[in-house]
Formats: sequence, C-alpha cells, structure tokens
Amino acid sequence: MTPGTPIRRPGLSARCSATAWPGSSGCTCRAKRYLAAVEPDRTLSPQSTLTLRAQGGVMGPEEAAAFARDPLAEDAVVLRQADDAGEGRGA
Repeated sequence: MTPGTPIRRPGLSARCSATAWPGSSGCTCRAKRYLAAVEPDRTLSPQSTLTLRAQGGVMGPEEAAAFARDPLAEDAVVLRQADDAGEGRGA
C-alpha cells in the first residue's frame, strides 16, 4: 500500500471489524488516524476532527508504518474511504 494513494476495489473483507483488531475501537478509526497521517491536507468535518482526537489523534510515523504493514490495513482504508464517500466528504 502506497501512502496517500486512494485504494478502490470491489468487495471488502469481512475480517475488518473491531474483533479483528482486539483492543482497538475498530478498523475505520485506525484507518482515519492513518489517513490523517499520510494525507495531512485531508479535509475533516468538525465532528470527525473531534472524534479523531478522542480516538488517539493522528498516527505518528512509526505507528503509521506498522498500520500499513498490517494485513487488514488495505481493507480498513477502503472501508474508511467508502464511509467518507457515503457522507459526501473526505472526512
């Protein structure tokens, strides 16, 4: 996965869930934090900015690199992008 490159593909893995990443609040939260790190100009709504802070904020370089290596990262990013597109914004 190349940071900053939108990932589009049909179908998503059912593996991307809160239970797939024990101890996390779910894959889309981690994906939002990752995308905020690798796409710093990404537009977030006021509510999404607030929840980003509550979810741990923007990932640092080491955490973003570890996330990108996770086998579920691509699915998480695709799911996050689909969620953002459904809301009609890039947040």
